[in-house]
Amino acid sequence: MVLTKNIKSAGLWLVLIAMAAAAPHLFRLVSPSEPPALAYPRGPWWRADINQVMIGAAHILISHEYAAAKELDMIVPGSGNKRSEQAALELAQELAEELADDPARFGELARKYSDDPTSAPWGGRLGNVFVRTLPPRLVDALGNVPVGQVSSVVETTLGFHIVTQYPLPAEELLSGKEVRIQYVGTAALPAPGRVASRSREEAFELAHSAQQALSAGKVTFDEAVERWSDGPERAQHGALGTRSSYDGFDPVGSWVLSQLPEGQWALLDDGARGLRILQRIAVDQTRIASRDWLVGYKLDPAPDWTDPSISRSKQDAHDVALALAQRSQSPDAPLRDADQRDCDYGICADRDVSRFVGAGSFIGVDAAIAALPVGGVLKEPIDVGYGWLVSQRTEAEPHRPLASQVTVALPRPPPVELEQVSVDELAGFAAAFREAATAQLQLKEDEQALLDQVLKDALARFESARGEDRIAELKVTREQLQEALGQSRSRDMEKVFDKLVQLYQGRTI
Repeated sequence: MVLTKNIKSAGLWLVLIAMAAAAPHLFRLVSPSEPPALAYPRGPWWRADINQVMIGAAHILISHEYAAAKELDMIVPGSGNKRSEQAALELAQELAEELADDPARFGELARKYSDDPTSAPWGGRLGNVFVRTLPPRLVDALGNVPVGQVSSVVETTLGFHIVTQYPLPAEELLSGKEVRIQYVGTAALPAPGRVASRSREEAFELAHSAQQALSAGKVTFDEAVERWSDGPERAQHGALGTRSSYDGFDPVGSWVLSQLPEGQWALLDDGARGLRILQRIAVDQTRIASRDWLVGYKLDPAPDWTDPSISRSKQDAHDVALALAQRSQSPDAPLRDADQRDCDYGICADRDVSRFVGAGSFIGVDAAIAALPVGGVLKEPIDVGYGWLVSQRTEAEPHRPLASQVTVALPRPPPVELEQVSVDELAGFAAAFREAATAQLQLKEDEQALLDQVLKDALARFESARGEDRIAELKVTREQLQEALGQSRSRDMEKVFDKLVQLYQGRTI
C-alpha cells in the first residue's frame, strides 16, 4: 500500500497502527526496489458495527509451502502444497492481471487454479457470508473493490487471494440432507458412537464409493446416510432442516444447495465438517420452539471449543439431566428455575428458541420436541455429543425474513481527524501491542528495550505535535522501528497486529 496525501483523515485506526508499530507495511513508500505490500488500506468500517454485514463473495486462493490451514472461520482442507512462496505470488499476479482485463472469467479461473477445495468447484463462491468471519485483509479488499470488479492480489496467512463481490441474491428458504464423511482433523463433532479415525485420503475413497452407489441407484439417499454418514444428522436421516440463505450458518453449503434442483446431490469438500454429499429436498416450513438446558460432560480428548472447567463424566451428567427432566414434568417446577450450577455453555432455559424443525443447534432433538405438546418437557435427556439436553416445548414464533436484519454493504463512518486522537488511546493500544509482540515474537532483551524506547519517544512526540507535524511523526516512528528491529521482523509483527485488531474492533478502533 502507498502512503497517500489523505493520511490526515485516514482515521483512528491508522494512528494506532503507527504508534503500535505493528504494521510498518502500511507506511511503505514505493520505490523501484521495494514493491507495495499485498494489502488494501484498512477501511473505516472497522470503527463501526459490522456484525450484521453480509455480502456475496468469492475468492481464488493460491497457496504455498508456508501457508496456514485456517484464519478465523476460513478453513482450507488438505495440506502439503509444495509450491514456493515466490511461485505462488507470481501465479496469483498473473491471474489478477488476466481478470483485470476480463472479470467474467473469475469462476472459470477459480475452478482451474484455486487451492481452496471447498469453493473452487463452485467458481470460488464463499456464499452469502458475514464479513466478520473473513480474514481482515479480505474484508478490506472487498470493501475497496466495487461489486463486480476484481481485486489485486491480497496476502493472508492462508496464501495469496484474489477476491470479488457479487450482488447478494434474494433470500430463500432451503432444505437439504447430507451424508457426512469425516476424517482426522475435521473440527465438527461426529454423531455419538461414531469415531472419525480415517485419513483424508480414505475419506475420499469412501465418499466416491457412496457417490457411485447413489449414481447407480444401488442405495437411496436415506440408506447412504445410514451406511456412511458420520454426522450427527444421522439421528434425523441426514436432514439439515430448513434454513434461510441469509442465516450465515453454513454459507458455502447453502450456496451449493441453492444451485441444485430438488432431489439432486453434489459433493462438497468442507474443511470444518468433512466430505459432505448434499441433497436438496422440498422445504418443510413446520416450526417449533423450545427452552433448552444442557448438562455438559468432559470429553477426552477435548476439542478446543469445549469448556475445560467441566469435569463430570458422561454418566454423571446423564444422571443430573435425568433428575432435572423428571423434576420439570411438574408445572410447579419450570425448567428455567433449576440449579444454575448444573447448566453449561450458557444454555440454561432462559430464552425461547424458534426455528424450522431440524434446523436447531442440537441435531437430532427437534423430532422429539415436535412430538411434545406445548409446555411439555422431554422425559429422557438426549445426548448431543458433549452434554445431555433437556428441552421444554414452547409456542413458536412465525418465521421472519432475515433480509431486513442484515446490511449488504460495509459501513463508512466519517473519518476521525488526527487532532481528535488522545495520547491515552494511543498508549493503550501501544501497551497491548507490546505485550502481544513480546509473547508471540519472543523478543530478545535488547529488542524489547529498543521497542520500549521507540514507543515511549513516539508517544511523547505525538502529544506535543499538531496538524501536519503529527503526520511527520508517523513516518519517523516507522523508520525508527525498522531500524531498531530490522526488516525481518515486519511480517511477524503484521500477524500479531492483525490478531490484536480483532480484539479492539468496536472498542478503541
